[in-house]
Amino acid sequence: MTTTTLTFESRQIALDLHALLNDLEPARWKDEKIDEMRLRLQDIQTRVENLLDAYSKNADQKLESMRARYDELGALIGEYRPTFESETLDELREAWMAFRESAEPAYEALATSLKANDLSVPSLRPSNYTRNFFHILAAAISIAVVELLPAITGLDFWIVVAVAAGFAISGWSMEISRRVSERANAFLMKAFKHVAHPHEAHHVNSSTWYVTALLLLSLTYNPAVCAVSLAILGLADPAAAIIGKRWGRIRFENGRSVEGTLTFILVGTLAGMGILTTLHAGQWSIGQMVLLSLLSATAGGVTELVSKRVDDNLGIPLAAGAAAFALVMLMQ
Repeated sequence: MTTTTLTFESRQIALDLHALLNDLEPARWKDEKIDEMRLRLQDIQTRVENLLDAYSKNADQKLESMRARYDELGALIGEYRPTFESETLDELREAWMAFRESAEPAYEALATSLKANDLSVPSLRPSNYTRNFFHILAAAISIAVVELLPAITGLDFWIVVAVAAGFAISGWSMEISRRVSERANAFLMKAFKHVAHPHEAHHVNSSTWYVTALLLLSLTYNPAVCAVSLAILGLADPAAAIIGKRWGRIRFENGRSVEGTLTFILVGTLAGMGILTTLHAGQWSIGQMVLLSLLSATAGGVTELVSKRVDDNLGIPLAAGAAAFALVMLMQ
């Protein structure tokens, strides 16, 4: 294979593995598709073996990191394939789930290597209901800080900016420590294992992007804009993930689905309306609040759908906040 053909096949195998691991999600698992899964994995294994053979005949040193990742992947598949010959459904299901758990970090390491060679593949975002709950809780606490802290302390809105800045500094301090120390990275990933996605071992943590977005939103000095944006992120994002993974059928290359995006916009609009009618009643008319919520939710949903390199926890609240802030300025 030429280098171009080699890199193309490397990416295609990664995309097929991504699709397989998504279909192995407990929310999407179907017993009647076990034989299909076995054939898909066998196909991936054969192509990995052919790819490794082609790598050995190619002298391009830039491909070395990808070769190493595919070598690890091939060994992992070879280790687990014998366990897929169990006779009972319970044992088969357990074996496939164990494979998925081991393959997810292997895939993310592969994705990082591919991206270093300008080959973009989507990150895995496995279902994590603990993370979803944490998402909602973080949004609720942040909204409480934005809406209540100035009144409780008797201080101006700058106190919210100060608190947000403190969280942002803390988050980025941990990120820096993860970059300079593999032990620190391993410790933090283990400490937050119940809410972290596998790809975050190789990228900036979503929580860090969240507190960064909170700081930037606070600079608007507008509690309604901040609260609506945070409510959309906190409720619409996990709702879209749950619906998209379980019932999403019309999918895009980045793993998003039409069903998930529509859920995002609907839930985001309702979340925005809940915040505005509860905490900012009388500030605008019902029609204006509906428009503000819908526009903000749509901006956040479209950003989630099209963004490839920007983390949701940064892109969604900033897009929703920008839309809300622009409309608020027009309605004044």
